[in-house]
Amino acid sequence: MRVPSQPAVTYAPASPPDRTRDIALIIAVVERLETMQWNRDVEGFTGLLTPQAVWVTAFGRRLTGWPEIHDFTAKVLTPALGEEYANYDVEHITFLSHTIAAVNVRQRSVGPTGIALEGQAEGRPLYVMSKQQGGWLIAAGQNTKFQETQIAAQARAMEELPR
Repeated sequence: MRVPSQPAVTYAPASPPDRTRDIALIIAVVERLETMQWNRDVEGFTGLLTPQAVWVTAFGRRLTGWPEIHDFTAKVLTPALGEEYANYDVEHITFLSHTIAAVNVRQRSVGPTGIALEGQAEGRPLYVMSKQQGGWLIAAGQNTKFQETQIAAQARAMEELPR
């Protein structure tokens, strides 16, 4: 079993001072999301979303509302994925308000033993989560592929810009 990392946390000015329980609940949602994907459990995965959720895939396809996200997920989250899974680690949580949090995740493709798969780009999902009846659900998800080479090229280009 992996040891979960402790995410960095930032708070909006009006946020309650102690968000320990909320942090644990948010991490638990991401852990359940990972489990649902490992189990190819479409109902469990989509059960972590608000009914009006918006989801953008790593390739930029936007899905709006629970029915559309569910239909798409039922087609792609299948045993046809073979022996490819993903590990998710919450890296940063920003409490935007008492009931809204932006959650940055690191997603790594792994095989069935949890060993990283060679040549697979990491994902850097951003989940906007909404606190509902004491728990947290994903209201928006943006799954972006981490592109280290392009990020480095962009940083070099920015350094060359006149100030």
